[in-house]
Amino acid sequence: MIEWCPWMMDPWYRGFTGTTEKTVTDSGVCYSTCGIIKKENESTLRISELPIGTCIKDYLEFLDSISEVNGEAKDHWIKDYEDFSYIDVDILIHLSDTVKSLTEASEEDLCKKFKLTSSRSISEMHLFDPTGEIKKYDTPEQILEEFFHLRLQFYEKRKTVLLLILRSELSNLENKVALMRGVFDGGVVDFNKLSTDPYLKSMPITTFVYRDSYQEKLQELLADIDTIKLKIKKLEGSTPRTLWLEELAALEQELNKLEKQKLLVELG
Repeated sequence: MIEWCPWMMDPWYRGFTGTTEKTVTDSGVCYSTCGIIKKENESTLRISELPIGTCIKDYLEFLDSISEVNGEAKDHWIKDYEDFSYIDVDILIHLSDTVKSLTEASEEDLCKKFKLTSSRSISEMHLFDPTGEIKKYDTPEQILEEFFHLRLQFYEKRKTVLLLILRSELSNLENKVALMRGVFDGGVVDFNKLSTDPYLKSMPITTFVYRDSYQEKLQELLADIDTIKLKIKKLEGSTPRTLWLEELAALEQELNKLEKQKLLVELG
């Protein structure tokens, strides 16, 4: 059963392979992300991930600004670089002779040197609350708690509306069956009744002239009635919580499918 139970959440970014670190200070909570940079050989470094919030175009412009090929650059750290990025980040950096000692530096120091870190504070967030007013939230958990209770209320409303729709469909189907039986009463077609109802008039005349056609259509409607009744029974026995759990399970299943499809594409 779904019940509100607060738990601490950390940011998660789909496809991000770098590191995320949480820092708690007097001013609040901050998360730092770091890309990935590794030593390739004595004069080359490879970057395979950028920090969150950094686009590759901006980062390549930064590399241009510290490259020897840029005559206006005051501080040359690198000779040049090669960008092999397509779907994933893949940048080879060829170091200048004067800074080849960087290959001995720690990954943490390299991340700082090559601006492969970013940070985001989650201490002050302003959003519209359920009443439509701007409200300050100090933590993601506060946002989620308000969403949780509001979501449950809307599942209750949704259940009510769905029952109304299903009961209306059931009544419509039952009326159609009653009309068909009334027209074909005792095996004799009453064409006066047939000509007065739009639904009956829309049917091929063979539905009423031939008993087999009539029985086939009648059984089709009766089967639809049974299906609707089962749906109503299931929905009446459901709660907002069980409805939410069912949809979460369906969502998880679809997300897993997408992950598998993405993996297949990446593997070629």
